Amino acid sequence: MAATDALLKPEECVMLLVDFQAGLGFGVESSSRQFLLNNAVALARTAAAFNVADACGGLTPASHELALRRLEQAGARLCSWIQLLLEFQRDWTRHATYEAARAIVVANGGGYGMGLAYAREMIHPG
Repeated sequence: MAATDALLKPEECVMLLVDFQAGLGFGVESSSRQFLLNNAVALARTAAAFNVADACGGLTPASHELALRRLEQAGARLCSWIQLLLEFQRDWTRHATYEAARAIVVANGGGYGMGLAYAREMIHPG
């Protein structure tokens, strides 16, 4: 099996947001609500996906972790939104999706996004 066979493929994925409502967001304590919102927005801009652990939250960090364990026990493959995006992108030489993927990471990817913005500025100043 080739290494790329283990990577997620957009055409084999589906996205499901359950109870992603402002009123329910107030109950999330396993991460900051802004962090959760940013990750969910980045995920929504990425592509169809599943089991993205950093785009969901629980009432407490412990309840969040237990819910993720239950998903894994049921066969879910957990990943982060940025891991998903980078698996779909495969590498930065895929020109058809490069700009959109890079923009999502720069806008929502924290330190990694800052690094991409910095690298571009160093390669293409001004």
